[in-house]
Amino acid sequence: MPRLFLEGPPGSGKHARLAEHIQQLLQAGTDAYSLLVLVPDRSIRDRLQHTLSAALRGQHRMPDLHTYYSLAQGMITRFWPIIAGPAGFTESSLPPTFLTYETAQHLMSRIVTPLLEQGYFEGLSIRRQRLLSQLLDNLNKAAINGYAHTEIGHRLGAAWAGDETRRQAYLQAQICADRFRRHCLERNLLDISLTIALFHRHLVEDAIFWQYFTGRYRHLVVAHLEESVPVAQDLIRRLIPFTESTLLTYETGGGYRVFMGIDPTGAKQLADLCADQESLPAPPDTNPNIVALDLALGQRLGQVPKGPLPGDPQAALDQHIIQKRYRSEMIEAVAQEIGRLVRDEGVSPDEIAVVAPYADGVLRFVLRESFQRAGVPFRVIRRFESLREDPVVRACLTAAVLAHPAWPTPCPPPDVAEALTLIVAGLDFVRATRLAGALYAPEERHLQPAETLSAADREKIGADALDCYEVLREWLETFRSAENTIPIDLFFQQFYAEILERSGFGAADDAGYAPSVTRLIESARRFREVAPSLGEQDADIGAAYWQMVYSGVVAAQYLLDEAYGTTGSEAVTLVAPVYTYLLAGRRVRYQFWLDVGAIGWWEPPYQPLTNPYVLSRNWPAGDRWTDDFDFHIRNETLYRLVHGLCARCRNALYLCSSDLETGGNLQDSPLLRAALSVANHQRIRDDHAAH
Repeated sequence: MPRLFLEGPPGSGKHARLAEHIQQLLQAGTDAYSLLVLVPDRSIRDRLQHTLSAALRGQHRMPDLHTYYSLAQGMITRFWPIIAGPAGFTESSLPPTFLTYETAQHLMSRIVTPLLEQGYFEGLSIRRQRLLSQLLDNLNKAAINGYAHTEIGHRLGAAWAGDETRRQAYLQAQICADRFRRHCLERNLLDISLTIALFHRHLVEDAIFWQYFTGRYRHLVVAHLEESVPVAQDLIRRLIPFTESTLLTYETGGGYRVFMGIDPTGAKQLADLCADQESLPAPPDTNPNIVALDLALGQRLGQVPKGPLPGDPQAALDQHIIQKRYRSEMIEAVAQEIGRLVRDEGVSPDEIAVVAPYADGVLRFVLRESFQRAGVPFRVIRRFESLREDPVVRACLTAAVLAHPAWPTPCPPPDVAEALTLIVAGLDFVRATRLAGALYAPEERHLQPAETLSAADREKIGADALDCYEVLREWLETFRSAENTIPIDLFFQQFYAEILERSGFGAADDAGYAPSVTRLIESARRFREVAPSLGEQDADIGAAYWQMVYSGVVAAQYLLDEAYGTTGSEAVTLVAPVYTYLLAGRRVRYQFWLDVGAIGWWEPPYQPLTNPYVLSRNWPAGDRWTDDFDFHIRNETLYRLVHGLCARCRNALYLCSSDLETGGNLQDSPLLRAALSVANHQRIRDDHAAH
């Protein structure tokens, strides 16, 4: 099998074949050093590593498992001296500093802030963090498509068919990109975009590097080729002729992250470089009624030609549409039905997946509470989040503010009350609010001794909680009086070890604290390491980090909880966004699609300063982004998700919606209309007909 292109639908065995191929190479004497395995993201890498570790059992060295970015980062570090100068870095004799997504947002914020004060992006209704992320996204799109970042503004402006105000915003976005890149070159800073551009446009073109690279990697394995970006496909295309063996796996109908710049069409063309091509059949437990539902929804979305269906789409939905008036009622009904499946029909919880376009706090809370009452194990897998969304992180940040009175950061009583509920075990928010109101002095950010409480307050709050409060207060007082200047990441580490892990405190009886604090410590450490290059003074780094987190930056590559699909945890899983589930490699018996009336299934996030299609290398020069094309892309993307979900369900789908969203607005979406059309109204359990 010198060069094989292996294609198949979900569940057809591609992952097992790929792992078996790697195992056979190693057992045949292939040095793991010469084997390059490329995966599209960390979750797939972790799943493959889990599979290989179980198969190899320590008998062979694990080969390199790389995303394109991790490969680029490693090679740039190794070959930095030969490319830094030609690439335009001012201090080419000094080593590079790689920025996380968090620190890149912080740097972009420092660059954009004075421009906003000059009137940049006036008229755009957009939150600051979305503005920063879209400016960075433009740089990333240029890099993964292999063209210079200086083309961003022109490409966006040339495709715009609206008013001149937006074109002006694109020119301003170009100025922001230019200044960001210039600052990086002057300070030896590499964000994701510069790392990829440097690898693709400079290092791969270097003869010395290419001789090393092709001499080392004699065997190539690529998982989920359909999820790869164009420059990764360029590297694969260039490397294949130098390899002794190549295996490329491709999921039929995949390519779910087009908004991130992946190119499934270009990936499919790499099949032409493989002498052998094999198509795997659908798994034997494929449900013909679910296949029929998939096709019927595709027909109503205008993505599948009219024709006979292999089963009955209505049978796939029979008694499986949950429609309520209020969203809270829908969520409760979902929990009750899942409880029934587990309790009465003996369905294993890990055979149930709950997917949603987004997992907001209301959804997570109500489901968790409902499942706890029913005794059903439950977990949430979200892709990435802002660190400030984590209450344990917020509690640690509040403790940091209380310990550093010189920081110019606010700390209102509600923040202190919330922190106390997380820090002191068993202290509810009502008593914590009473405690903070009585003993916290906001002006000095100072906690007063518990002995000053009235007898009535002491009785209501409880002796155990007050004892823990005093331990916390004395610890903070000792830290403040010593004028301690330890780095912010070490403060969090010390606070966790000396307070949170003590008996009577939050982490002592709750294992969920450790992952949150670990993410916080790692984030703070990375920020501290690059802060001087971002223009921060040593004395201000802690306060600057607090400000960065509370501004809502998206956390740097933290996949929450365990990577979905790598463990045997028997729990019902809520996965959001949908593509996180689609990349997890899991087929289950039952799926619950939540909020199918939400426009989020069909409508992309508001992105006035970027466009993944226009910034693609495949966008025809001179074409305009029209309403008709936008409508087509939305339906195409929605059906790609629908098809992927249906291919990962064996028994039954539940489509769940409510008339009103949490905010009270009516819900309606193309997905809901298509589903109702397929199901026929008489089959719907319409519990709110009386309304």
